[in-house]
Amino acid sequence: MNDPEAARGYHRLTMHDPSGLRPNDPRLVRDYQPLRWDRKPPQFKTYPGLEAILLPDDISLIPGGGLGVGLLSRLLFLSAGVVRTADLAGEKVYFRAAGSAGNLSPVEVYVVTGDMAGLDAGVYHYEPVEHALVRLGDAPAETPPALVLTGVPWRTAWKYRERGFRHLYWDAGTMLAQTLALAEEAGLVARVELGFVDHVVAALVGADGVHEVALAVVPLTGASTTLPDPDEVTVGHLADDPLEFPLVTLAQRAGDLATDEDVEGWRRAAAPLGTPRGSSDAPSLRRPLDEVIRGRGSCRQFDPRRTAPGELLGGAMAWATRAVPGDFVADGATLLDHYLTVHAVEGVEPGAYRWRSGELEQLRTGQVRDVAAHLCLDQALGGNGAYTAFHCAPLDDVLGALGSRGYRAAQLEAGIVEGRLHLFAYDRGLGATGLTFYDREVARFFASEADPMLVTAVGAPDYAPVPGGLPRRPLHLRRN
Repeated sequence: MNDPEAARGYHRLTMHDPSGLRPNDPRLVRDYQPLRWDRKPPQFKTYPGLEAILLPDDISLIPGGGLGVGLLSRLLFLSAGVVRTADLAGEKVYFRAAGSAGNLSPVEVYVVTGDMAGLDAGVYHYEPVEHALVRLGDAPAETPPALVLTGVPWRTAWKYRERGFRHLYWDAGTMLAQTLALAEEAGLVARVELGFVDHVVAALVGADGVHEVALAVVPLTGASTTLPDPDEVTVGHLADDPLEFPLVTLAQRAGDLATDEDVEGWRRAAAPLGTPRGSSDAPSLRRPLDEVIRGRGSCRQFDPRRTAPGELLGGAMAWATRAVPGDFVADGATLLDHYLTVHAVEGVEPGAYRWRSGELEQLRTGQVRDVAAHLCLDQALGGNGAYTAFHCAPLDDVLGALGSRGYRAAQLEAGIVEGRLHLFAYDRGLGATGLTFYDREVARFFASEADPMLVTAVGAPDYAPVPGGLPRRPLHLRRN
């Protein structure tokens, strides 16, 4: 397993191209038409018949309170909880704290912990609608607390087909941008671990490894954690008839690690990898983080007449590209390069740029709004903002060192940067949105050997976003 050629093949087969042609490959599901409303997957995994353990309604940060059920409640709600609902065409639609392409939210969150203040040791599933935990199995009392993120491929492939595998890691990264910021705010030292034995982690939380796959483990106490051995756990309900996309299954399994020795070797390969981030100072967020998260949302329309302050570019990129604490790259380093088209930023001439090691390097001058829109799948959002950032990775280097599992790491780190740009922009009263792109066209325009992983457009919204609320439980679950 962990063959780098599988990731290269998947990446090639799922590239967007202006011609609209798709390769004739038998691993592609060719007779499936996206957006079949009669086959739309449920938004959440459920556990019918199991009791929900309600988490505290108050998600305020208590300084010096330590990691107990109160802080855990805050981390979970502001990472994965439901902050808004809407009735669309007679259907109730839920919007979660972290952004997700198409509002499909394919990421599930579990808590694995020993005894903590207010919560017994165990393996738990987070229920976003109820803001509650469902206990699935046992864990030793001394188990260090950690989150486990899994992905449900059918939930995103329903719209994005095989390219939905990328979306699993983009959406997990976007969520983790908020989790890491919340942990840092609370004095916790959270880490993002991508080196683990896949079948063991999947079994621990009741995932089958096909319709639900393990994405990341997030220890909340700093050091790398050892998860308990899988015990008998309750398996939840994902969908009545989930559809498998064989190429997505292949792409995930190609990066699997089968033994603890495999994990140790993978982490050793990652330890020297990456480019030093640089020494540029990053500004801080100005507003309380819970206000920023509940106020954010993907911007659907920018006002191209408005010019953004210079800090929205330099400050935002410095804050968003800070090193991610984890096991998939050298300390203080990054797997990514970032290219930008700048359209309307104070003190920065319009044109194409490269951001690397904390510095902005001009590549060409001139207004490039139309080019940026074209690169972003001919979406006007790509050119109407203040700037558009293309998060890229030198895949040959990454896959050569980390195998196909390195593809997961590059996509997830890009998602973290995108999520951080959202937070910074909304903290400053502006907006952002994640976008897809024409893969080869991006590399060609910037004359780059790095492949685009994800794109973020940042600018001034043309409308006021609807702020999210606090936990809203269904009537039958509310406390008296």
